[in-house]
Amino acid sequence: MPQSTDLFIYISLLLFGFLLGAGFIWLRMRNRVKTALMHRANMDNALTSFKRKFDELNKQRERDRFWAEEQAVAVERKRISADIHDAMGAYFAASQNKLALIRRDTISDETFRLLQSVRNMISGASYELRHAIEQIKPLALDVNNLYQSIERFLEKNSGLRGIAFAVYQKGTPRKMEELLAISIYRIVQELVANAIKYSDCWHMNFTLNWEQNGKLVFFVRDDGQQLLGTREVGKSVTRRIALMSGQISKQPFDIKGLHLEITFQLEKSSDQSTVKSVAD
Repeated sequence: MPQSTDLFIYISLLLFGFLLGAGFIWLRMRNRVKTALMHRANMDNALTSFKRKFDELNKQRERDRFWAEEQAVAVERKRISADIHDAMGAYFAASQNKLALIRRDTISDETFRLLQSVRNMISGASYELRHAIEQIKPLALDVNNLYQSIERFLEKNSGLRGIAFAVYQKGTPRKMEELLAISIYRIVQELVANAIKYSDCWHMNFTLNWEQNGKLVFFVRDDGQQLLGTREVGKSVTRRIALMSGQISKQPFDIKGLHLEITFQLEKSSDQSTVKSVAD
């Protein structure tokens, strides 16, 4: 009987030692697994942070390149418009002045009518030339009053191909970074050009909606005759929107016309307080 008791105690001690050892090993393994998972989570966070910073760096580089392109185009526009004005404009002005010097009593009626016709043609060409120079000139945009800048541009183009352009504003305007203002202005220019060429519409309206949550929602509406599904916004427009971290959506309020909603998040703070322009 004592031997059975000793054997039972011995087996119990072995079992207890085994369970104690197994528990210790399990605790160590659990801690190792927990540490490994923590390391993996830290690595995932580090990789996510690196990817986010890398994407931000790429986007900033793309925006810097885009801004450099805008500056280069503005400088070239300024040079070309000046060359046209100084060369062709001078010739037209000189031709008109010389025709004006011809005395009526020294030529026949037929010659006089012919010269008047030539003078009228030169006057019309001069007007077209001034209009072309105005279109080529670099952008002079008041970044602190985007609404008035768009309004002036639309007034110059209103009536072309019978299209009435208009811009409206809702909410309290806020300061924005210069590149965003230029991008929105360029988007308006391209959409107007596309409307004149392709839309076959009678009215085209733009609305700047300044929301209290720091967002600018830009609405574009026209009553074009082409179906909504066949109207493309244009790669240049979508590129500008993407570079400024904007979002664009088509709003099918009607089966015809173009209905866009473009949303931009404005900067929380801005130190821009002066009127700026590109390539002044």
